[in-house]
Amino acid sequence: MAVARYLGARQGDTRQRKLSHLKANFIHELETNPEFVSLRDLFAWMHFKFDALPWCLKRCILYESVFSEAKRIRMRPSHFVRRWIAEGYSKCTNSKTMEEYAADLFSKLTKETASMGEWRVNSFFHEYINSRLMEERAVFFPLVVSILDKSRCLVATEGLGQHLVISSNWKRNEEFVFEDVDFSHLQSLTVYGVWKSFFIPYKMKSLRVLDLEGTSNIGDDELQRMLELLPRLRFLSLRGHREITCLPDSVSGLRHLQTLDIRRTSIVYVELQKLQKLQCIRAGTSLRWMDDRGLPAKEESTPSSFSSGTLAYCLCKFLGCRHDGTGNGIKVPAGIRHLKALSTLGVINVNTAKGKDILPDIRQLKQLKKLELSGIKRKNSKYLSKAVINQKNLESLSLQVVKENRSVRWDAIYLPSSIRSLKLYGHLDKLSALRFNNLRNLRKLSLEMTKLLTEKDLHILGSVESLITLRLRVDNAHDGKLQFPPHLPANEDQSHGQNQTPASPPVNNHQANGEHQAPDHLPVIHQADGKQQVPGRLFSKLQVLELVCLSKLQVIFEKGATEKLEVMKAHCCSDSSLEVTGLVHLVSLKQVCLQGSYGDTLQEALQKQLDHHPKKPALKLQVKTQSPSSQASRQCMLNSDMDIVCRVEFIMTILHLHLLRIRLDMRIAVYWHTKVYLGMLVMPLSTSLSTAD
Repeated sequence: MAVARYLGARQGDTRQRKLSHLKANFIHELETNPEFVSLRDLFAWMHFKFDALPWCLKRCILYESVFSEAKRIRMRPSHFVRRWIAEGYSKCTNSKTMEEYAADLFSKLTKETASMGEWRVNSFFHEYINSRLMEERAVFFPLVVSILDKSRCLVATEGLGQHLVISSNWKRNEEFVFEDVDFSHLQSLTVYGVWKSFFIPYKMKSLRVLDLEGTSNIGDDELQRMLELLPRLRFLSLRGHREITCLPDSVSGLRHLQTLDIRRTSIVYVELQKLQKLQCIRAGTSLRWMDDRGLPAKEESTPSSFSSGTLAYCLCKFLGCRHDGTGNGIKVPAGIRHLKALSTLGVINVNTAKGKDILPDIRQLKQLKKLELSGIKRKNSKYLSKAVINQKNLESLSLQVVKENRSVRWDAIYLPSSIRSLKLYGHLDKLSALRFNNLRNLRKLSLEMTKLLTEKDLHILGSVESLITLRLRVDNAHDGKLQFPPHLPANEDQSHGQNQTPASPPVNNHQANGEHQAPDHLPVIHQADGKQQVPGRLFSKLQVLELVCLSKLQVIFEKGATEKLEVMKAHCCSDSSLEVTGLVHLVSLKQVCLQGSYGDTLQEALQKQLDHHPKKPALKLQVKTQSPSSQASRQCMLNSDMDIVCRVEFIMTILHLHLLRIRLDMRIAVYWHTKVYLGMLVMPLSTSLSTAD
């Protein structure tokens, strides 16, 4: 408002001149110009908060300027943590590892700078950080970030710091900036926008971090050139570069590499056995619940080689082939057991000829904390159990099950009790309480099934007392109902009691023998007076519930159910129908989030229930409502256009192959004609020689 009033009082060229001056010195003008006196209290508060921060957190905030365009590229906590470790800023203490120390700093940073669940750099706060960078240089401060963008050129005016950021709006024709700059002490390079080869002009022996996630125009040849010039690289991110198809041989020379992020590239096979210091490998393609428009993804995310528009995709579509989802992970050879420092690994495809050799290798990686596997089938599920059951440090596990004729039995998969986050995608059989009872530390569960959850399945999930976040998606075309009860029905408890022998003592025999084994039904039953059993509460700690609706679904919350639920998210597909009742019974509800394609009827029904709620929760609409007819017609047009493009590309490919064959036939014909002609010339010569003899 203050800036609007300031510019609104000017007209014509004066306004444009003032605006240009304000852009060039934004924070300085807001702090010193008398016309912005109303902002003095705000800046005084920001100065006070910044100066009161501890040294380690202040350094994190100054490092925040590296992510100058994170408002367009979402900043992930793991991204910050891995970079912070590679920079050498994280330290190991008696009670915390380097990862735990960096994660704790990031958690404190988000509390100080943002209150949103999905952290992004605030643009105004980012400008304030840049202004403080200049002030902090007056004091001894071992962290300097240099930024190249449209309005600033810190490299040319102030010298180069340890960290260089090249923004997308910086003109790429100003190559002369790099001619007189000393890069020998450069520690990290972060690039947004189009990549140019002169960004790495010669060998940089001190560069530890190369973050190219926000760039474009990088191919296999350029990647090989730059890696040969970076012998001490610790962090390499190539995420999102579809044009990169393989890692060059020079990657084996990166002996200090700790983090390799090649997710959403076209790389399908890697050999990294020589990189003994690798701690994190992010590769392949994770399955997504939502597409780029915020709508529920009806099919699993395809790997890079099957992306829309590629030749493989067009051929498969033209010939009627269907991708089964097994290619979401990359293939690795046997021998990854030698990477003893690995803490994050995935996505790895185990549905290969050597898949049985990979799972025993994973079993030897005792430092694993996060593991993502694809290609899980009934045949290799027993090898999976042997690979993960003794992983005492494993906290996050993601399994992508192959959709085949026979589903994977959940009873055949044994998981360690240390797991805090579990993601299951694909063709899974009915849930088993015997396995879920062992997950005592499970906080977050993402579950995709081909069949609608039954009442017993909900009871099994509700019995996980530590569960805080639950994400459910059912890829089923049939109608269904999800009913959340407050506790286990009494008749089910009585029926269980009748199955036991009358002489059985109240104490479980397995517990008396010291064995930790759970029965195959819900065990959450508490005895009040030694005779009468009271059903245990279901979803006693659940705070976030996320549902993906692909068909007609009815969700019912009974009175007293999910008492601690604060946020409910619903993702609707264009041809789905969602009905939610009982929101007034959710006593802790704060927000209902509606995404995707939904009608006015659902929106009005939810708003009506929230208006009658005592706490008046907010209804958040993240995607604009679209009518099913318009979406269907648009999708039909897109499919039609894609069919035409696929057929044209297919025909062009066939013609190209025919042309190559014609060229080959011509070369063969020329070869034989030349051979025959030479033979005709040589025969008279040989005859004359024999006659002369």
